Formats: sequence, structure tokens, C-alpha cells
Amino acid sequence: MSNLTQNTLLTPEERKRLKARQRTGGILKFLTVLPIVLAILLILFVFLSNINNAFVWQTIKRTGSSSGMLFDKKEVTSQEKGFELELEARGDDPAETLSDEENRRKFLLRSRIDHLPEANGEKDKVIVWTSRDKIVDQRPYLEGRRLKSELAAEAAEEGYDFALNPLLDKAFLTRNGSSRPHLAGFRTAIVGTLWVIMLVILLSTVVGVGTAVYLEEYAPKNWFSAVLEVNLRNLAGVPSIVYGLLGAYTFVRSWQMGSSILAAALTLSLLILPVVVIASREAIRAVPSSLRQASYGLGATKLQTVNNVVLPNAVTGIVTGVILAIARAIGETAPLVMIGGAGFISTIPGGWDVLFDRFSVMPLQIYSYFIVPDGNFREVASAGILILLSLLIAIYFVAFLIRLRFERKW
Repeated sequence: MSNLTQNTLLTPEERKRLKARQRTGGILKFLTVLPIVLAILLILFVFLSNINNAFVWQTIKRTGSSSGMLFDKKEVTSQEKGFELELEARGDDPAETLSDEENRRKFLLRSRIDHLPEANGEKDKVIVWTSRDKIVDQRPYLEGRRLKSELAAEAAEEGYDFALNPLLDKAFLTRNGSSRPHLAGFRTAIVGTLWVIMLVILLSTVVGVGTAVYLEEYAPKNWFSAVLEVNLRNLAGVPSIVYGLLGAYTFVRSWQMGSSILAAALTLSLLILPVVVIASREAIRAVPSSLRQASYGLGATKLQTVNNVVLPNAVTGIVTGVILAIARAIGETAPLVMIGGAGFISTIPGGWDVLFDRFSVMPLQIYSYFIVPDGNFREVASAGILILLSLLIAIYFVAFLIRLRFERKW
């Protein structure tokens, strides 16, 4: 029946109530969509504000041998060539410095090469920084763009360099942390995050999925199972700092693991374990009981049914839940602060006892850059935030694709 025919059959009072319900439905629909739109706008704002801070205009105040050196990009055919040119400009012998292993290590520890899209009004310049450089005055991209002519004129008058320097570049991913903002990188945090998260995935997946299978397929339906289920749901809502206190007392002090990668992985595994168990139980519960009964009818045992019927059909929900839980763990800072995670380390974890090495992760590194008194580290922190946000969005997108591709409707 068309809306026109339907309206002719309604009394004026009924048409009035129908329009009121339609208006109410429209308002509810708007209120449902509004949080999604606001969330997208907030993410865009965070991205754009950090992009603005990570691509900076720099006034490089330098004099004599303590300066970073600007070269034309065509001259710097490789990183090694850039270091040679900088040593020559300083009056040092490149062969002597770079051939000796110890001298080379010290030199590379305090030096880096950056590609500058623009410097002193010219395109494609390269700068070789050293830790002896004078203070670099940095301005966010939009502010520097607005004051570009004034800053360039002032730099030319004082004999300084004025350049556009994207702090977030390929080299930023491969440099270790530094006490100088123009030498700082994110490598130690990335490697530390990978070590911690790999262990968290292993521990939380094995224990969490195993617990979910037991509770859904084997545990008797009694008061103990009911209490356990209530506690699991309550633990999923406990603040993360409480898990940090638990990890600090249990793993760091009682088990004497210290502020190590293993202690961090165990703490974060406890944090996300309730989420993994709940998500896995929901995925297992969604498998129709008719499939189980069909398996038993063919003579399969309980174990065979779980391994060959239940888990293969529940794997999509389980994997999605694990991925989302891992994304939460990657972004956590409070628990790692409580167990003594380092905001700054100069070397990456390694060796046969790597699990007991000190570590830093991306959120901790960003936090340490923000609390440094030197304001130029704010831009370095923005570059780190962009990496962390990009990683989290990629993880959520992978979870969405997995569910979209393998989801089954019963």
C-alpha cells in the first residue's frame, strides 16, 4: 500500500501521530550517526594537527665548526658521501675518521643526514647535523608558512639557514633516541614495541582462547562457572593502571624480572586477557549447535568436534577479538610506566637474554618526548604520534577486512 493511499485511510489525529513518530525516528537516526561523524572529525583533527607539527620550518643558528652543513642534493650521492663532505667542511680527514671503527661509531652516534625539500629558498638540499649544532628554532608548518618571508629575511640578515624539514621521514624510523631533537628517532621504541607485542600475542592467544574453549565446551554449568564469567566481565573494565600495579608487584618485584620485556608482556597480557576470553567465547557460542550434533552423529569425539568443527567456524570472531585487544595493548602507557618502562634508551634490545633487557615502546617514547623541557621535542613527539596512530588504524582496518571477508551468517 502506497504512502498516499495509507494517509487517506488515516484520521487527522493518526496522521499527526505518524508524523511525530517519523520525526522522532529521524532525530534518533541523526543522533546515531552524529557520534560516528564526530569521531571521524576528531581523528582527522588529530592527524592534521600532528602533521602540522611534524613538518616544521627551522631557523638553523650555527657558526663555524659547530654547524651542520648544507649541501646540494646532487653532491650527496649516498649517506657515506654526506658524512665525508661534512668532515671535509669541518677540516677533518674523512678517511681517518670513518676508517677507524671507534671514531666512526662516535661520529655516527652524533650525526645524521636529512633531506630538506626547501632551504634558503632553494629546492632539494641536504643537511648533515651533528650533536654540536647550535639551537634550532622550529615552527609548525602552517605558522612557518605564514611567516615565511619574515623568517627568511631575518635568517638571511643574521647568516642563518631557513629550511623546511619533515621530521617524519624514513630516517626517523631508523634512528635511536637522542637528547637533541634534530637527532632524535623512533627506532628503539618500534623494536621494543615489536618484542613486547609478539610475546603478548603468544601469551594472550594461547591462554585466552584455551580458557574460552574450556568454559564453552567443557566446563560444567554450575555456580563456579557463573562466578567466573561475572569476574571476567568485571576484569575487562578494570583501569589499566591497576594491572600496572599488579605487574610491578608480581613480575618486577616478587618474581624479580625487573623492568624487562618479559615483565611488560606478562602485564599487558593480563590486561587484555579478559577481552580475548570474552570475544573468543562469543565467537564459539555463535557456532550453531546443529554442527556439533552432526559431528557427534558421525562418530566424532568431543576433542575432534572442537578441533575440526567448532574452532574453524569460530576463527574469524576469535582473530578479530585478538587483533582489537592487541591494538589496545599497543596504545597503553600507564601499566608500562608502573613497571618502570624506559622513556629513553640508546640501544635496541638484543642478545640471548633479550627478554630480560630494558625496553621502550612507542607510547612511552612519545610521553618522554613531551615532558622534555626543550619545546622542539614537541614536534618530534608529533612525528611519533603519527606513526602510532597509523599503526592502530591499520590494525583496526585489518580486523575489519578479516570480519568482512570471512564472516559467516548462520
